[in-house]
Amino acid sequence: MSSGFCGQVGSSDPQSNVDENPGWIRFAHDYWLDATEVTRSEYKSLMGRDPSPSVSNSSAMPVVNVTWFDAVLFCNARSKRDNLDTVYEYTSAPKDSSGSVWGLDGLASHLGRNGWRLPTESEWEIAARAGSRSPYPWGDLGDSGKAAEYAWYQKNSGGRLHEVAHLKPNPWGFYDMAGNAMEWVQDWKASFPKDTVTDYVGPDGPSDVAETPLKSGAYLYGLEHLRPSSRTATYAAYRTAKAEYVGFRCARGGFVPTFANSSGLMTQAPPVSILHSDLNQILEAPASRLVFLNRSNGKSLLSWIDFGELAPVVRTLPDKDPVFHPVVSPDGRWVAWCTAMEGATGSSRIKARKLTKNDSTVLDLGSGAIPRWWVNGTDTFLIHSTSAMDNSNSGWTGDQTVARRWSQGALATAAQTWSGSGGYHDGRSGDFLYTGYRRLKQYSFATGSGRTLFASPQNGKRAGDTSQVCNVSSAPDRTGRVMFLDFGYTGVSTVVGRPYGIHEVGFVADSIGNVVKTFPVAMGKSQWNHLEWSNHPRWAVGMALENNGASKEIHLLDMASGAMFPLAKGDELWMPQLWVSAPKVQANSAADPDSSGAYTKKIDYGLTNFLGDGVFNLFAAKLAVYWPVKDSLDVAFVGSSRVQCGIAPSEFHSGRSYNFGIAANEFYGDDKIIREYLLVHSKRLKVVVLGFMPGWFVRYDGVTTGNLIWPTLANSVGYRYDRNHGFWAESVPSGFEDAVKAKRSELAEAYAPFGEAYVPSGKWSGVAEIDVTSDGTLQSPGYQANMRKLNVLIDDLSKRNIKLLLVNFPVSPNYRHTPYAETYGPRWPVYNELLDTLKKLEKTHWNYRLYDANRYGYHDYVSSDAQDDGHLATQGAIKLTRRIDSLLVDWK
Repeated sequence: MSSGFCGQVGSSDPQSNVDENPGWIRFAHDYWLDATEVTRSEYKSLMGRDPSPSVSNSSAMPVVNVTWFDAVLFCNARSKRDNLDTVYEYTSAPKDSSGSVWGLDGLASHLGRNGWRLPTESEWEIAARAGSRSPYPWGDLGDSGKAAEYAWYQKNSGGRLHEVAHLKPNPWGFYDMAGNAMEWVQDWKASFPKDTVTDYVGPDGPSDVAETPLKSGAYLYGLEHLRPSSRTATYAAYRTAKAEYVGFRCARGGFVPTFANSSGLMTQAPPVSILHSDLNQILEAPASRLVFLNRSNGKSLLSWIDFGELAPVVRTLPDKDPVFHPVVSPDGRWVAWCTAMEGATGSSRIKARKLTKNDSTVLDLGSGAIPRWWVNGTDTFLIHSTSAMDNSNSGWTGDQTVARRWSQGALATAAQTWSGSGGYHDGRSGDFLYTGYRRLKQYSFATGSGRTLFASPQNGKRAGDTSQVCNVSSAPDRTGRVMFLDFGYTGVSTVVGRPYGIHEVGFVADSIGNVVKTFPVAMGKSQWNHLEWSNHPRWAVGMALENNGASKEIHLLDMASGAMFPLAKGDELWMPQLWVSAPKVQANSAADPDSSGAYTKKIDYGLTNFLGDGVFNLFAAKLAVYWPVKDSLDVAFVGSSRVQCGIAPSEFHSGRSYNFGIAANEFYGDDKIIREYLLVHSKRLKVVVLGFMPGWFVRYDGVTTGNLIWPTLANSVGYRYDRNHGFWAESVPSGFEDAVKAKRSELAEAYAPFGEAYVPSGKWSGVAEIDVTSDGTLQSPGYQANMRKLNVLIDDLSKRNIKLLLVNFPVSPNYRHTPYAETYGPRWPVYNELLDTLKKLEKTHWNYRLYDANRYGYHDYVSSDAQDDGHLATQGAIKLTRRIDSLLVDWK
């Protein structure tokens, strides 16, 4: 197919449906299309399975019973076979029991790549028409006698599929473009554009019915479905669906796609991958929205993701004017922005629109730059400066900072001047306004004056260095804190502890300018950019730049723990802003008797994990037993089933201890238990003993690389009740502990009083058990995230004068004869390097030690000490617990 072709898609003939109303498209690219549908043998040769045997009896028949996701994965596999770049990028591919893929997390379609892909609907339809303008390529309804020469359909198919290419090809040489199997195409389904659009690929996201067109008709369907303009079967075609009459063919040819947004405006938006569609679960919030700029050809497209959608997608909100500095309103319903970038001295206007996928109204709110939101009681204010100029400009003091009340999409006419001598355009926290670029300046409402912060010695640099500061963002609370970036320091910073580069470290300062936190950029990235606090004081987002300076990934930053991980990825993304809907916190005066301690009651009865309900009930039991002893604990043992089975608190004598071990709980969940319960309620705590799972530590971090168990454990009414009330950090309400005790299960009684249970002896097996589905290394994202989290945990415990003992449990010595160090890996070279790395942490952290009880398999735990290859029995638990007891006594 040739570049420059212009033709009609859709139809207005009497048989057409309303969704076929015609439009015009133009191709600025060449593309190639398979002459036949993909066959069963072709599919099996690349994918290793044949989903079609029940509906066809020849390997030359079209492959059917494939989802849209199955089809695009075949395209990727074909590209790899042919040494082409893959078009479809994703993070995971969940499958059903038959092996069929029902989703691709983080999917981005890079249509500019010259790999195999599905054809767009326009490409498919133009090829099917083969230059004809009639309803059917062979004529109109009166020529129906010719249909059987080209198509297997209801009248001549005998109710079954047929081998490809047995009837006539159309004039351009394509077989079965009418009938036999319907075919998936690339686009979401929507109305065709009325005006001619170049390289059109449909809407940027699904409509209320998330439907994809199905083309060509099929052997079960009648004559009217054979028209090239036909776009549907009997029911809406969801991408997760599969049927015995739906297959596909492949296309090639890279191009810059043109999408239609929900308002019908055309845009060329580069692909963006959503790396965590479950953000609400990560944030532990009922709703969240991410707004950002998707840059292409020097222009910014306002884009957003609603993580409350069942399958979140990236939507565009194009505007004819430049778009910079988007901010989401406190209720999450609106986004405001301005038309000039920070540092510009020209005119700028403030605009706003609703964050709804069907809305197209853009409000022009007048002149101003860099809007920010601020809430005071029941009043919401939109704050902005009169210009975007930087504060080193001599005209900056002539700028003003103004605020106007906002209500239901309208600004009050009267404006309040909050600063008449400077544009403090980076928001308000408590009684302070802030601005950066190029100095960090603060305005105090109490004194009515401004000053410069982050100067020596507060900035950790040599005397006289006031630091160039940018990306300033005020805390969304009344603390007066401010977050910012600077231009680095070649000396040894007394704040950071080392030299650092431009934007390499994020800083948080209190209202008097003292740095209270630092956040080095994510491992493997060069610097932060556009670091912004969300409306929730715990969360921020920013761009983590590649070493070449490209703004490719939006990262979430946990301001409490310092953990960070990517949310979205694109070619060039700018200025992200996150809105989080926090659950309402009720007064703590009296406990809800139904929710208090209801740890065994599920919220979602369909949510479970690979171990079933056992771990859910165990978590409930351990929580219920914890509450009565929480105030008496000196030592807490936390970890997976190795801690659950392998620690005996009754044998621990140097202090009161508790076994919080829970089967399959990896480090992500361990950190949750430590922070949400132990550090909040066990004030006597002196030591945390943390069980260590090497194979999981290098692969799973609970966020960026999946989570084994925490979604199941957190699916508890009682846990959610605790979480929604801040885990009772201020005070435990009256009646709460009585309600917990009343709801304790029989399993909880079995673990009372200190989380310990009897485990009978088994033995080491002759051939050590191995259950490794994928190898992790010290370059794995899971390992890197876990190491950051471990370092933060050690430091946070240090501030509380609490020690952390990391224990590598003894496992079967027979692993010495396998490639793997234990049941779940890793391989021995990675294992050795991992333990060396963890041991070295002792040199930089006074409160941390690694206890390697496994000793590379050369330990003195005998077979009768074991329950199985990876777990101790009570006999071995007594031995290990006594040794840990002695070690802690000697640890001065």
